[in-house]
Amino acid sequence: MNGLDLQAPSGLMLAMLPELVVIAAAVVVLLVNAWRHQTAADSRFAGMLSLVGLVAAAAALGALWRSGAAPVGAPNMMALDGYRFGAQLLILLASIGAVLLSLDYVEIGRAHV
Repeated sequence: MNGLDLQAPSGLMLAMLPELVVIAAAVVVLLVNAWRHQTAADSRFAGMLSLVGLVAAAAALGALWRSGAAPVGAPNMMALDGYRFGAQLLILLASIGAVLLSLDYVEIGRAHV
């Protein structure tokens, strides 16, 4: 997959796949947390779901980057270059780190109360 036609819906959706994975994971985490939020284990489960979603988004980003995805056709607002992929990878890694650091936060907070 070298060229993605960003004028076609399928090409645009494929170019936005990492963002769409993060959005879908966030919706799932919010829905799970709406029904299960009583114990620290519930919060830890929501954190693990967040982690799975972020890792899936990183895998989608890696697949796009390795395939050499580049736009074809008329230019538009979607960037498919090394800068976008590198910046998005940095953001995803920082988000994964934040989730990993916060997994035990509820349990530690309850111990000090």
